[in-house]
Order: sequence, then structure tokens, then C-alpha cells
Amino acid sequence: AGEVRDVVLAWPGRYREVAENLRVKEVRVEDRRYIVCFNPIEAEYDRQTRESIVEELRAELEGLDPWSRKAARLYSHPGKGRYLMRLDDGRICLDEARIQEEARYDGKYVIRTSYEQLDNTEVAKAYRDLQTIERSFRSLKSLEEINPVYHWRERRIRAHVHVCVLAHLLERYLEKKLHAKGIKMTAAEALKHLSRIKSAHMDIKGTMYRLRSEASPEAVTIFQALGYRIPPRIEPLAKDDRDAKTEVSRAQNALV
Repeated sequence: AGEVRDVVLAWPGRYREVAENLRVKEVRVEDRRYIVCFNPIEAEYDRQTRESIVEELRAELEGLDPWSRKAARLYSHPGKGRYLMRLDDGRICLDEARIQEEARYDGKYVIRTSYEQLDNTEVAKAYRDLQTIERSFRSLKSLEEINPVYHWRERRIRAHVHVCVLAHLLERYLEKKLHAKGIKMTAAEALKHLSRIKSAHMDIKGTMYRLRSEASPEAVTIFQALGYRIPPRIEPLAKDDRDAKTEVSRAQNALV
């Protein structure tokens, strides 16, 4: 990590554009081969994201009691806390050095490889394709809020790759169906609209009903493009649904 930060990313030389939004340069440190990749679109996104977070932090730090629970939560926040530091007197302030340092990495990632049969363009493109497939998996996984899992056994790695490819296939299929209906929307955007639809069960005079939250116009359009009927706002639960809900409740009670 130190070599990448202090040597590889500081290495002089121009990037070479090898594909849309992909520029690369090769760096060799002794016998170690590095490919530095730069995506200008991602760089702008990283910059805007960081500036938005920093702006929020400036507002939240105004008049903040450094010993309050709010201050503790803010300081330990996984996304915001990395831009903060505590002074000797306990006050919390922005870590300007950290903010400036992080700007060096906007839109960049470094690949280390010992495979000499591929040139830097082929290595960068192969890794970008892998990132695309991994991103599809994370996009679908985030809907279920599953915690990260890391694998080291071969069979688990193979299974993870299969699931990632399947997720990528589902995303591409979703986009194909949407585009066929003239809907210019990415799979991630479509899933975000659909994830806002919530449901709840309610017992009304001994009868269980399923209630659906309001669906946005975009969500309705997505349902229609996929050929599905959007569930009604309120409907009685079928017996199988009621039995399943009862079993879930029993399991939850058993864990308490």
C-alpha cells in the first residue's frame, strides 16, 4: 500500500487513452509491474461525492458539542468519519490533509500483475470487465442489505463468480427489456426505483391484508415494461401467505 501510494501513483509520465473513459500508464518498480488506470468520469464523480460530504460536515460541525453523542456518532461514521480528526482539546474538525490526499486518487485504481503475456491495455480492459460484473452483483446484493463476505476456498470463489455473472446477466436483461420499450434507464436506476416500494401486513378483524406503499411513476413504467402487473395497494393474503407469515413469526419468537 505504501509503495503504491508513495511511488506508483507519484510516478511521472502521461496516461494513454485505450478505451472510452479509460486511460492507463505502466509503472515498474524493480520486478513488480503495475498498471495505473484513470477514469475521468469516475474522477469527477469521486470529487463531487467528497465535496458534498465535506459540505455536510461543515454544517454539522458548526456549534457541535465535541463530547455529545451526536459528535461520537459523526466521528465514527464509516463514510464521514474518515474526513474528521480530533484536536488535543477534544474538538472535532475537518482533516484537510486527508481531504487533499484523497483527491489524488480520484478516478484511479492500480493493478499489480506478474502476467507478462498481456500488454497494459489488455490487462486494464480485462479488469474493467471484471469490475462491471462485480458491480452488477453488488447492485443486486444491496437490495437485500447482505453484509460483505470474502472467500478463499476455490469452490466458494467459483460460486461467487457464477453468482456475479448471473447478476450481470440479469442486469443486462433488465436493461434490454427497458430499452426495447424506449425507457433509457440503467438497471441500477430501475432497481433503485423498485426498492422504494414497500409492503406491510395488517390484521383487520381477523383477516390479514397486504398493504403496498405508493409506487412512483417510474416504478409503474418499469413494471409495465417487464410485463408485470403492479400489486394492488391493498389485498387479502392467500392462505399460503398467511401460513408462511405464521412460520416466520414462530421462528422469530424462537430466537428471542
